[in-house]
Amino acid sequence: MTADTSPMFVLDESSRKAVDCMLVLKALGEMNRLRIMRLLMSRELDVNTIAERLGLTEYNVSKHLRILSESRVKSRGFPAIGNRC
Repeated sequence: MTADTSPMFVLDESSRKAVDCMLVLKALGEMNRLRIMRLLMSRELDVNTIAERLGLTEYNVSKHLRILSESRVKSRGFPAIGNRC
């Protein structure tokens, strides 16, 4: 017996764009992610530097960077996000 790996539903182009937009808004809806993005708008920083500057743990910074990267924020004008982490 094998598990069915086909998608439960298929999205049209308009729906895919809406989902992409939702993911970006969700990623930006957390204050620490906004603080991280503000730091990364001007230059690349490593996880340790971001953590020190914002008073966060490296684990939390990595988690926030992963969420930002998965939401594809980095491909929308913030290339420093995810490049070094």
